[in-house]
Amino acid sequence: MAVLVNQLDAATSFLEASHSGTLILTDLGLNEINWNQAAVYDHSCRKIGSQGSPISPDDAITSELKWTVVLTLLDSFRDYNWIGMCYADYCFEGYFACSLDPKGYNLCAHSFPC
Repeated sequence: MAVLVNQLDAATSFLEASHSGTLILTDLGLNEINWNQAAVYDHSCRKIGSQGSPISPDDAITSELKWTVVLTLLDSFRDYNWIGMCYADYCFEGYFACSLDPKGYNLCAHSFPC
């Protein structure tokens, strides 16, 4: 996440969503990703809000920002890097910057104006 964080300015925050690398089998016989957490950080990488497990589309993440961050898309079956979110009048659906951490969690982040 260092590259993303280095691009932030004082009027920017970012959303991070994470899931474990463990796949679970659903009753449909498909592999499903279990989304564990979402967090909102300010421009200096200080966590200012979070939502615990499980997280899903339409979850509203409260934080110290004026409005809530709403998750609009979390793909549990196909492209987990493709995520949707809205904050105030800003909405984004597309690829988040994602990387594996040492514990095997895939961390995905996207900066947004606030």
